[in-house]
Parts: sequence; structure tokens; C-alpha cells
Amino acid sequence: MSNLLQLNSISVAYDDHSVVEDISFELKEGEISCLLGPSGCGKTTLLRTIAGFEKPDTGEIKIRNQKVSSADGALAPENRNIGMVFQDFALFPHLNIEDNICFGLSKKMSDSDQLNRCNELLKLIGLPGSNKKYPHQLSGGQQQRIALARALAPEPDILLLDEPFSSLDVELREQLAREVRVILKQQNTTAILVTHDQNEAFAMADNIGLIHQGKLVQWDTPYNLYHQPATRFVANFIGQGVFIPGKYIGENKIETDLGTISGKVPEQCKVGCKLDLLIRPDDIIHDDDSKLKLEISERLFRGADFLYTLKVNNEKTILCIASSHHNHQLNEKIGITLDVDHLVMFPQQTTDDTESIS
Repeated sequence: MSNLLQLNSISVAYDDHSVVEDISFELKEGEISCLLGPSGCGKTTLLRTIAGFEKPDTGEIKIRNQKVSSADGALAPENRNIGMVFQDFALFPHLNIEDNICFGLSKKMSDSDQLNRCNELLKLIGLPGSNKKYPHQLSGGQQQRIALARALAPEPDILLLDEPFSSLDVELREQLAREVRVILKQQNTTAILVTHDQNEAFAMADNIGLIHQGKLVQWDTPYNLYHQPATRFVANFIGQGVFIPGKYIGENKIETDLGTISGKVPEQCKVGCKLDLLIRPDDIIHDDDSKLKLEISERLFRGADFLYTLKVNNEKTILCIASSHHNHQLNEKIGITLDVDHLVMFPQQTTDDTESIS
């Protein structure tokens, strides 16, 4: 399948301040991708550059092999066949739902064709019969579905979603992200989501580009981002991992304060090499029969489970997820076993950009 969207070495700067630096990636038709990262990392600027609202200082953007942006010139946003869904919904309050959805349709379409397209989309988003309602009569989640339907109405080549769920509560954000993914897949719509919320990204995207200080530090599947982070920053940003110190003692064994951990160690790691080993909550199994027992310093009840913070020593703690049936108290010691399938490690340095040797 050919690439629908190509970004080649895109850089954007404001007043000599670099915001986006040398970013390249490709999207195939029907793929849903996400630009993920903390506030101020450049992800929204990159999205606006794809849309045509910003001009790159270097590099080029192609849609269906047609150059739409470069330092030499840019195709106007309205000529790129790109749809956008914004953070604040941007619905017209004085227009009913039908008129909001049909707003961006070609005036060459007959009224009956426009109505058919509107009804088709209202059915797709689960709000059939809402034609004559007004935005204020709908919930936040319903309004965001209408904004999605309006963006999909002209059948854009690419749909761009800029923090579309951020004004909604946490539970609704993840639910709506899953629902939007289903809708986009049904329409075979190519889309890019911008968010700082990794749960939204995991729920919606086929591929995620993690951006840090204007640079694309890893472009990968959600699974690989979690289990095979390319840098220390990725490991810290994704999930709830904790680094514990270790030393390679040979024969694929690492000595740590939690005992000896076995697993494949890269060839470049020699005996005596000091490491930081990434331990995530799902690497720690609560086991009452284990001889290894750690003290609970914090406990967070989450309904189906507890998230326990356990003391490894005076300086280090790790996280453990346990069923809510295992109701242990602060300062109590509980047994654990290790189940570390994916060894992710870094040399014992403090810089965020240290490369993984996993």
C-alpha cells in the first residue's frame, strides 16, 4: 500500500527558536497515528504545519505524492482536502446539528444528497435523528461526535484531531477515543491525533510518534513504545516504570536489590557493567508465598485492584498491581515475585537522551 502522507525532514522555528526539528514519518491510507508528548513539545505546531496553517522552514510534506508544503511555498489549507477536529468542538451554536454537519459540504451537492450524507454520519456516530437539535442540547461527548461527523462529511484524505477529548472527563476521554477509532476504521479514514494523554493514544492509534523538545524520539506501535522504549525519556513518559540499579554478572544475569534477574542482555554489555533496569508494575507479581517481601509505603485503591508502592531500600521504590481482594495496609510487608519478560536497561547516567541497550 502506497503512502498517503509523507513528512520529510520538517523543521519549524519562531524567531530563531526551534519548535519542530527534522521530523520525518509516513502514513498509509487508513492508518491512525498519534503525535504524543508533553505540553510545549511541538506536536500541535507539527499538526498545524500538516494542515497548512504553518509553513516549514525546511523539509517538505506530500499528500498522495503531491508536494503541499515546503520552504519554497505551500498549498492553501482549503485545497489540501484535510479535515480538522478541534479541542473546543468549534460547532456553530446558532446552527442546528444538520446544518453544522453540512456546513463544509460542496454547494454543488443537492439538498437531498447533503441530507443523506448527514443522516449517514449521524447513524455512524450513534446519534440518528439529532438533525434539528442544537449543540447546547447535547452533552460534551455528543458534541464531539458531531464535530467528528462534520469533519468527515466532505470525505477528507486526512483527518487531524487536535487534543479533541481534553475538555472531557477521564473516563469519557478513553471511551470516546475507542469509539472514534471504530468510526474511523469503518470509514477507512487516515487520521492523526495530537494528545499528551498516553491512554488516549493507546486506545486510538496504530502507530505513535513520541515527541520531546521538538524531536521525534520514537515512532512505533503502542506495544513497542511500552516494552521497547528507545530512550530513557520514552521509558519515563510511557507507563509507570521505575529504574533500579543493577550490575551485569555474566550469563545473562543482572544483580539488583530485588535479587538476580535473568534475561537476554545485549552483547555490548560486559561483565561488571552498571545498569539502570526498568521495572514496571506488571513486572511485579504479588505472591504471599514468596520469600522476597517488601514494605508498603503507599497504597492506591482503584476498584478492581490496588496500586502498591513498595520500598526496595531507603532510596528506591517500585510499583505493584494487586487484586483488590488483597487488601494490605501501610507498612505491611507483602511477598512478590518478578516476571520481567522484556529487559529494558540503560547505562547508569542521568541524561534523558541516553540510548537504551535493551
